[in-house]
Amino acid sequence: MVPRRCSKTKNKTKMEIMDKILDVAKGIMSLLGVSLGIAIFSELLFGKFLGAFSVVGNLLTVTQNLGSAGLAGLVALMLIISFVNKGK
Repeated sequence: MVPRRCSKTKNKTKMEIMDKILDVAKGIMSLLGVSLGIAIFSELLFGKFLGAFSVVGNLLTVTQNLGSAGLAGLVALMLIISFVNKGK
């Protein structure tokens, strides 16, 4: 006869897996944040260093689009900030 696994053990392993996935996601988000900061700083110092891609120009476009959206843009901005700050 094969012993049955306890459902608590299954839930514990699922939670451990979810914790590991969340840790990886937090690490990726922090890496992207640092990369964005370096890209902005580098573009301000050296100009466009990625060819036709402008980091500052794209951030300005996103900001303008959120600003022209009114209340929906404000809500979207608040959601983005809450997701970014949730990992810290």
